[in-house]
Amino acid sequence: MAVISKLLGNSVRVDPKKVEKKLKQILMADEKIELAFKIFRDMTIFTNFRVILIDKKGTTGMKTIYHAIPY
Repeated sequence: MAVISKLLGNSVRVDPKKVEKKLKQILMADEKIELAFKIFRDMTIFTNFRVILIDKKGTTGMKTIYHAIPY
């Protein structure tokens, strides 16, 4: 079912523990990831302090733009 959702452009829920390991450098000291969603290569992450939007650009995804919106 997740494969069909990805092909249709719907977001898929991602395990917060896996995302937390990848984003260890940009998270604040007491910040914990509550929810994480992925659409193709882009991600939307909800933490206890802010929303983090990760936008990968280009065909290789080498350029990544991070947006943080505090609550």
